[in-house]
Amino acid sequence: MKKLTLLVAVLFTLVSCKNDDDNNTASIDMDLLSGQWFRADLCPSQNNIIFNLEGTYIHTTSGNPCDNNDNDTIQYSGTFEMDGVNLSFNQQSSVVIEEGDEQSISIGDLNTMIAQRIVILTDNELVIEREFTDDPIFQNWRFTR
Repeated sequence: MKKLTLLVAVLFTLVSCKNDDDNNTASIDMDLLSGQWFRADLCPSQNNIIFNLEGTYIHTTSGNPCDNNDNDTIQYSGTFEMDGVNLSFNQQSSVVIEEGDEQSISIGDLNTMIAQRIVILTDNELVIEREFTDDPIFQNWRFTR
């Protein structure tokens, strides 16, 4: 009987242990993420993102402050997926919605994004960390409501 009790105790311990190697256990509150977010340092009407609960997004970006219109304003749309804190976009369309004086600034043709993750999400702040292959480069998108 003692052996059976010991066996049950060992099995219970093995089954209830967590894997410490699982770094992606955090999850994002989709109700908190949904809605419109604005780039605080740039013109809000040209630099914002909308996350919908059904998994679609609309991202409008130019990099312009409100006092000039140097870059084209481009609107991207499609679907997004969350895996823990990791975020991936499936772009389905892009269109220039406002012409600027020149093309929008790019990270570079040889750079490839290798990861995107939400590092801060509160009622009023959203920070998406974007990692690129060159060096690697980290570029954070900082949004407010």
